[in-house]
Order: sequence, then C-alpha cells, then structure tokens
Amino acid sequence: MRLSFFSIVTDRTAYASAAYLLISFPIGLLMFIITIVGISLSVGLIPLFLIGLPLFLALLILCRKMMEMDLRFTINLLAMDRELPRVEMQQSHGVIGKIAEELRGPGKTSILYSLLRFPISIAGFIIGVFMCATSLALLSSPLVYFVIEKTIGIQMFGTDLISLLMGDSIEPMQLSVFYFIIGIFFSVFALHVMKAAAVSLARVTVQFAGK
Repeated sequence: MRLSFFSIVTDRTAYASAAYLLISFPIGLLMFIITIVGISLSVGLIPLFLIGLPLFLALLILCRKMMEMDLRFTINLLAMDRELPRVEMQQSHGVIGKIAEELRGPGKTSILYSLLRFPISIAGFIIGVFMCATSLALLSSPLVYFVIEKTIGIQMFGTDLISLLMGDSIEPMQLSVFYFIIGIFFSVFALHVMKAAAVSLARVTVQFAGK
C-alpha cells in the first residue's frame, strides 16, 4: 500500500491531470463567452434575416469545432481510452436547411457542451489551485524560514497552532522542517486527488458529448 501510494510520483498522467485542471478554466471560460455572445447576437439579429440566421449557423459550426478540439485535447492529455464521437453531416442547401442539419446532429449538443464546460472547469480549477498552492506552501517552509525569518527578520513560525501548543520546546527551524515533511505526504495525496478529479470531470464531458 505504501509503495502504491508513492508510485503516483512517477505517473505522467498525474501531472497531466494537474495541468488539465488548471488549463481547463481559461478554455471553459473562452467557450462560455463565445457561446453566450454568439447566442445573444444571433437571437437579437434574427429579425434581420440576412444577419441573424447565418450568424447562428456560424455559431453552431464554431461550437462543434470547439467541442471536437476540447475532446481531442482532453483524451490525449489524460491518455483516456476513448474515441472521439463520429460526426456524419449531410449536405443541406440553404441557411435554414444547414441549421436544421446541425441541430439534428451535434450542433445542439455542442452548444450545451460549451455552456456545461464552464462550471466543470471552475470546479476543476478550484481543486487544482488549492492542492498545488497548499503543496507548494508546505514544501517551501524551510526556504521561507531562511529567506524571510533569517534574512528579513519577519517571524513566520511562532504564531501558528503547533507553536502555541508546543511553546518553546520547538524551534522555528524545526517547525519549518516539520511542515516540509507534511508537505511531502500532502503533495503525493494532492496528486491522487487531482488525478481522480481530472478523470472524473473529463468523463462527464466526454460522455455528455457522446450522447
């Protein structure tokens, strides 16, 4: 069990999962903004037939392309054993016919996917930032001690709970090393959490796109 717990340190997909959680937020935000702005402009300009409907058709095509690119990015980065959904589009004539064909195909799903991607990316980003920031804070404790307390003279270790409980029996240097040791175990734990979170969130998006 101990070896299996620490073996994730050499697992490439664990670090890829951390990157996925952090990168997903700007991707999800961009897809959400494009979709909301596109829907708003399309609906607002529908009375102007020559502008509204072609713009909506362009939005459907763009959302489908963004969904395909995001799925390919997700599957390749996380090394998922999944295939991209096959899309077979028939050639339709006219703007209305092409819109209807897109909506019968992946067009409607791609718009919903672009909207769903945003809250999922927020959840993943929060998990990724918390785990990475906490790990770095704990692992950098000895460096913080030497740079801030020894060089600048600002006391960083001494007002925390452990120092208050232990009193003068533990030195700030010892406390920084103690936090560093905790950081090693927490960093490994964080890799497990981020990998599980990334895979779970990715499965939601991939399965939704495959409907």
